[in-house]
Amino acid sequence: MVAVVAGASGLTGAYLLKELENAPQIDAVLALTRKPLPVQYKKVKELICDTDFNLVAEQIPKNTLFFCCLGTTIKRAGTAERFEFVDVTLVAQFIALAVLKEADAFVLQSSVGANNPRKNFYLQCKQRAENVLLASSIRRKYIIRPSLLLGKRTEFRLAEYIAQLTMPFVDWMFLGPLKRFRAVKAQCVAKAMLCVALEEQSLLRIIESEQIQDLASGR
Repeated sequence: MVAVVAGASGLTGAYLLKELENAPQIDAVLALTRKPLPVQYKKVKELICDTDFNLVAEQIPKNTLFFCCLGTTIKRAGTAERFEFVDVTLVAQFIALAVLKEADAFVLQSSVGANNPRKNFYLQCKQRAENVLLASSIRRKYIIRPSLLLGKRTEFRLAEYIAQLTMPFVDWMFLGPLKRFRAVKAQCVAKAMLCVALEEQSLLRIIESEQIQDLASGR
């Protein structure tokens, strides 16, 4: 089975490549990326395409597994418009590519709160991306909504650095409905994404943040 990954250079995407490399069900991995990846794997082939997936469409076979870890921050993007392009437009283009290739499954990394964004621009964009996937003709659709991601990033983000230091000590305070706002390891998110893509038991599944740990552990 072939897996296609967009956003492989990000925190979750990097962990996902490791999981796919070690998964016996996966024969090859196509990583759509803007620049060469820092780590090389035997199964992984890099497809350099920046923001135009059509440049590599012919190299992607049909009936594959699609994984979307695309995402940025408004600070890194520079403007709200650029953020929207990455988190909505680019995700929609990747979904369109999956439709063209008759993807067997599509797993989208979204965010906790995307189902109720209110006036939050970040979450509104995540919801719009989710809606594009839900409206698509892809046979199996999976959305995973993690809370704050824990893991070592290649770029330094002060707010996330502080949160990663403090969240393990205050997570116990998030009980009941607030449990989904506990921080979650990016590695667990990657494991959960692979698990749902391989399960073949449901045509649509939305995984909230509090369910990620159990899913990654096989429970």
